[in-house]
Amino acid sequence: MYLKRNFLKREGDIVSRIRTIEKAFEEIRRTDPDTCITKHFIKNLIINGEIPHRKTGNRYLIDVDEVINYVKGGNAM
Repeated sequence: MYLKRNFLKREGDIVSRIRTIEKAFEEIRRTDPDTCITKHFIKNLIINGEIPHRKTGNRYLIDVDEVINYVKGGNAM
C-alpha cells in the first residue's frame, strides 16, 4: 500500500516520524528496550499492506507512529 498524499503531515504534527525499517526499529527499541517488535515484523507489516509505506530505491520509508498504532490495535491505514 502506498502512502497517502497527507502522509507527511498530520493534525497537530509538523512532520511525521518517517524512518527506514532499521531506524524505525532503533527508535522503538530506544523507547522500549524490552519491545517484542522486530525488524522482520515491521517488514512483514509493509509486505502485507498493513501499514502505509513508500519504497525509495531498495528501502522502505514508514511512519514510526503507524507501526506503534498497529501494535496497539489501532487502524494504521
